[in-house]
Amino acid sequence: MVGVEAISRAVQKQWWLLPKNHHWCSNLIVTIDGERARGVSDLLVVARFAGGQWIRSGGRYVDTYVHAGDRWLFETRAAGAGFSIDRQLEGFGR
Repeated sequence: MVGVEAISRAVQKQWWLLPKNHHWCSNLIVTIDGERARGVSDLLVVARFAGGQWIRSGGRYVDTYVHAGDRWLFETRAAGAGFSIDRQLEGFGR
């Protein structure tokens, strides 16, 4: 995804698919290189689909930022390394 509009569209789609959700980001590491930066963070999501099914999952965001005047803006966001907590718990201890 590239740009504010693309990120906004993706979030709107997620809100439609997952009307009840909680989303946490942690362990953010940002590396600044002049007017650009890169960030990596872990994420955890607890959400309910429109049909009622709950999920618990996590993953990682990899972001790029650009310095614009007196603030930093998201340039891109990629989500990856996703996993399901529930699937991992089902196999725990086997």
